[in-house]
Amino acid sequence: METGRRWARFLVANELLTTPGTPQAKAASEGYKERYDAYVARLTALAENITYDKAERDPIIEVQTHMGNYIRLAQQARDLKAQGNQQAAMLSTYQDAMALMDDKLLPQIDQLSKVNKQEMDKQIAGDRSGFLQLQVMVIGLLLVATLVALQLYLVQRTKRQFNPALIAATSIAGLFLLHSALALGKASGELKVMRDDAFPSLYSIRKARSLSYQANADESRYLLDKTNAATHEDRFKQRVKDIMYIPRDLDLETINRKINTNAKADLNRVKGLVAGAVSNVTFPGEGPALIEALRAWQNYVDVDAKIREKERSGDRQGAINICLGESDDAYGVFKKKLEKVQVINEDAMKESLDKSDRALAYFEVQAAIALLLVAGLTQYGLKARIKEYQV
Repeated sequence: METGRRWARFLVANELLTTPGTPQAKAASEGYKERYDAYVARLTALAENITYDKAERDPIIEVQTHMGNYIRLAQQARDLKAQGNQQAAMLSTYQDAMALMDDKLLPQIDQLSKVNKQEMDKQIAGDRSGFLQLQVMVIGLLLVATLVALQLYLVQRTKRQFNPALIAATSIAGLFLLHSALALGKASGELKVMRDDAFPSLYSIRKARSLSYQANADESRYLLDKTNAATHEDRFKQRVKDIMYIPRDLDLETINRKINTNAKADLNRVKGLVAGAVSNVTFPGEGPALIEALRAWQNYVDVDAKIREKERSGDRQGAINICLGESDDAYGVFKKKLEKVQVINEDAMKESLDKSDRALAYFEVQAAIALLLVAGLTQYGLKARIKEYQV
């Protein structure tokens, strides 16, 4: 749903800032349609993949309903803008659209995200792979111990050498027990990588990206909605702080060195959504990619300061030009850099899951074959001894 946020807020405001018929207006209009198509595709995919029933279905229905109303108001604002002499009506309609976005639509998107996060947390908290591994080991050890005890019993009672069939059964049971321990340990370890290393970073990155869309929208709203400019500026500053706050005695170069030396105490001083990724750098290339993304974000914030400086000095068109040009470019660089970090963690999650699946491939079939062999050899070994006592 982060994509929906970006389309719904950022590009509409940008289009309304432009002069109709200009290349900037054309680019903003094309971007509006592009993000609309992406939103429809994303919402359709969510609707087709409802996993948690009512908890997911209700927010999706609300999003569809409110988004329809938002689209209607946004289109009215676009039409009024195109007329060229309806600035007050355009702005009022846009404010109504954004009030709907802020008060109705975004809370439902947040609720949908919250539902998925809560369910993921439940699955992680309910992970019983370690307990199942212990169960398999206990059962396997009991089986091996039983077979050994049975052989010792037969040696004492029949005064014969060890039973070859029972020795084979015990060997198979022992080898499969070792194989099970290695396979389950491998699978459990890979799931731990996915749970403790990849997922927390990925969640932090996605939340930061989502909030950055809103911050970028606040930047455009600051210029478009002059009546509420102070509110939009305060929101922007708060979102920037929520995304990343670095103490004065730290900088990105220092953080990069701390990442390389795994200095957790210093890394934990970084606050905001990116803190979860900064303190959890695990995979090859993740650290440098993350630093590049944070550096790009700082550059974007610096460019934003130019917009506000221009606006306060009375150069409104200069502020708009920076907003639609240099600022958009800087934000685009940030998104690409952050996406690189996201891909690293997504690939790591997929790789861990694939390794876990491979470790347990055909495990049930292997277990069934091993048990059949153990049972068959045990029966054959005992049958030979029983026949000796038959009259």
